[in-house]
Amino acid sequence: MADIRGALVLPRHLPPAKRFLGDKAYDADWLRYELHNRGIRPCIPPRKKRRKPARYNKRPYQKRHRIENAFGRLQD
Repeated sequence: MADIRGALVLPRHLPPAKRFLGDKAYDADWLRYELHNRGIRPCIPPRKKRRKPARYNKRPYQKRHRIENAFGRLQD
């Protein structure tokens, strides 16, 4: 299953947060809209084939590898 299909239930269960870090698999207008409604800034890079690329803050996205590494360690 694609990540974005699994994200259909995500907005309802999100704890209070300032920012949502996600990879390109989470680039969907409906998800960005839901996050904005909850006061959460999405930090999701746009997919290459997007006609009008969405803006995102590159600095926090570059630090996302720390989260990925932590999950990798937990899985090991």
